[in-house]
Amino acid sequence: FPVTIIRSVVILAGIAMGYLLMRHRELGFRIDRVGKALVLLLGVFFLLGLFGVDFYHSWYSGHERMGGIFSLAHYVLFFFVLQFAVRGWEETEVGGITFLGWKTVLRATWGVSTMIAVVAILQRLSDSSILYVQPGGRVYSTLGNPIYLGNVMAVSIFLSLYLFFREQYRWGYVVGAMLMLGGLLYSESRGALFGLGLGVLLSFIYIFYHSGKQAKKYLG
Repeated sequence: FPVTIIRSVVILAGIAMGYLLMRHRELGFRIDRVGKALVLLLGVFFLLGLFGVDFYHSWYSGHERMGGIFSLAHYVLFFFVLQFAVRGWEETEVGGITFLGWKTVLRATWGVSTMIAVVAILQRLSDSSILYVQPGGRVYSTLGNPIYLGNVMAVSIFLSLYLFFREQYRWGYVVGAMLMLGGLLYSESRGALFGLGLGVLLSFIYIFYHSGKQAKKYLG
């Protein structure tokens, strides 16, 4: 049921975007290199499924995994909807229409991720039957799968740190990152933990090559 809702909302948002672009040419929308790469990826997946063993299964995949071409097409459309509807860091008005800013979107995403992390920690520490998980086992919060939880927490930790530096060192984001780290560890998802470590390593490499001599010394 949630999958049907998500797909329906994405399709309706895509239709609304197309309608606005036809009615208001001044809004403008161009597919950038990332968008072109996603379209190319979708095309490659389609060809792989078309010439593969079972196109039907390639198109839909497993319902619980949402990994088929059909799902990927919705993700690509969602990317374009976000690119169209979110412009700049703050809210922006173009052609009499107010568009969201990334600050609002990322704050909302961070808030949801923090609540997911809190539920995950409570699942591990509490013996309440309301939370559906016995204490001491792998947890999945509201996502239904520990792997999904670990992946969300790994990405959200970096989101917390980005907002921390972007919004003048607001320490609430650090608290959120610590909760998310707890959620990741309690998910016991090795892939997500490996991704977090790799992300930290790549971040240090990036900072090293874009910092002054003193910073390079400390990072080294």
